[in-house]
Amino acid sequence: MTVAKRTRERARQAVKPSPLTVEVALYFIIAVMAVGLRLYKLGDRPMQAGEAAQALAAWRLAQGLPQEATLGQHSPLLFTSNLLLFALFGASDFLARLVPALSGALLVIGPYFLRQRLGRLGALAASFVLALSPSALFFSRYLGGEIVVAACALVIAWGLFEYLDQRQPKHLYVVAVALALALSAGAGTYTFVFVVATFGLVLALADRFSGPSEYWQRILDTWRAARGTNGLLRDCAALFVLVLVLVCTGFLLRLSGLQDGIDLFSGWLAAFRPRMGGHPWHYHLQLLLLYEPLILVFGLAAVVYLLLRQRDPLSLSLFAIRHSPFAIFLAYWTLAAFLVYALASGRGPGDVLLMVLPLALLAGAFIGRLLDELVGRVSWVREGLFVAVACAIVVYLGLQLGAHVAFGRHGHLFLALAAGFVLIGLLVLCWISFGREPTLRAGWLVLLLSVTTLTVGSSCYLNYRRGSDPREIMLASPTSRNLFDLLETLERVSSRETGDPRTVAMTVHQGAGPALAWHLRDFDNVKFVAQLSPSVDTPVVIAPAEEQEPTLGADYSGQDFVLSSSWKPQGLSGSNLMRWLFYRQAQTSVQTDNVILWVKQELLPEGSE
Repeated sequence: MTVAKRTRERARQAVKPSPLTVEVALYFIIAVMAVGLRLYKLGDRPMQAGEAAQALAAWRLAQGLPQEATLGQHSPLLFTSNLLLFALFGASDFLARLVPALSGALLVIGPYFLRQRLGRLGALAASFVLALSPSALFFSRYLGGEIVVAACALVIAWGLFEYLDQRQPKHLYVVAVALALALSAGAGTYTFVFVVATFGLVLALADRFSGPSEYWQRILDTWRAARGTNGLLRDCAALFVLVLVLVCTGFLLRLSGLQDGIDLFSGWLAAFRPRMGGHPWHYHLQLLLLYEPLILVFGLAAVVYLLLRQRDPLSLSLFAIRHSPFAIFLAYWTLAAFLVYALASGRGPGDVLLMVLPLALLAGAFIGRLLDELVGRVSWVREGLFVAVACAIVVYLGLQLGAHVAFGRHGHLFLALAAGFVLIGLLVLCWISFGREPTLRAGWLVLLLSVTTLTVGSSCYLNYRRGSDPREIMLASPTSRNLFDLLETLERVSSRETGDPRTVAMTVHQGAGPALAWHLRDFDNVKFVAQLSPSVDTPVVIAPAEEQEPTLGADYSGQDFVLSSSWKPQGLSGSNLMRWLFYRQAQTSVQTDNVILWVKQELLPEGSE
């Protein structure tokens, strides 16, 4: 070999592929977008009652104050994480919601590890969809365990399927840690465990009654291999117990946290007891229709595509053939979670995440397949022109419908109907001129752009514009921003009385709730009482509005403040229903929960009452 050849050979060996590819760069952009959306004004919305109770428990322990023996139905994982954050950096709304926000960002990146199952474009699309999802974004900005459960569920599903394929112990260790974190995060974990267990049961029954199943046999072989690996299951169990105990007990600082973890299971079971006044059985379907049109439309399209293609395995091109059981699992996960919560009368808004996540993965796979078709076969001269014109018509149609709903003029409705007929005519013309496949590709692209726009709008309004509006049915009973007015009034009274905005002595009725207690944590002289009495003589008293004229030890003047509000969409029809769907406006009344700020009359400025 000559010197020149040896030099070229060494140069070729020295050149390594760069880890930074276009795909990695896109994931980085999506990750930055996800983190930004989740951290932007994270502490701006006032704490809801459930959030405040969760944060208050951690803050009290961080301050060395006495607290209740158990947390009830709150998350031990969030208690432990907030305890550490509050002890290190002090308490704030931003820090209290930081762990859910970071968990939501990790959830967005999760599809990166499913590229072989969803396809590279499919995984990218799934990450993008999860980054913009209104419900995923909302619960990433909410102090609750639902988003942590969803992120851990994704990790568990990935680990189980990876172990089935590769049989590497590291995947089972990851599953053990993720399961421990999920069980300490929220009761929704038991729904996911039920989904996984019943999926295995369905496969076993299908193997028994419908003939041998290759995939079920793979599961059995993998289970035997895991049992045959010396100490593997024992080590996984030990790791699971260790993580669960440390997280639930706050690294052994609070042993009663183990009971909190057990209470999550009893709370999950209690949700199936009959009760009155809860959300209807189709509540989560309402949430999906209202907030998640992108995920719902393309997720269901993926399920239909999967069912149609399943008859001919050789043409199962949406998912790789050997990984198609993962797609079947996602479809089963969605259906089973919906049925579980349809039966549970104690269903809550956060439970929808266990339907949003599998649907988002399915939707990503379908969108990735569509984009792959567009990149390889689209004619931008023909189909691009159709998409541009069709999108303009869709925008015009939406504006006219919005104007009709806002002003009630029939002329806008006629123009919207005319735009709809023009759109249908354009679709027929494209079909005749270009054929079936180009028309379908262009039609799917128009639909994708339309529902993406709707989803982005819903996400912005829910998370940044109407985060305290009870007419957003994702919000159970939001705390009113009027609470901030109450705090400003208290600071003015305290400055007038003591010269310091947060040292005035005040008595607060416990019935005012945890949201108020959390926001009063920085006031130095606050006393909470179960009942007001004539012995109360502090300059400031706060009581629920039900006690219109409490018996106090001095003359006080009171002012009402809205603490929280609630609203239900029952009874809406016709124009009222349309106004709510478009603008979240309705004539039905909003129920408010008020408190009264009582201030001694001698502290009031002259001329005030």
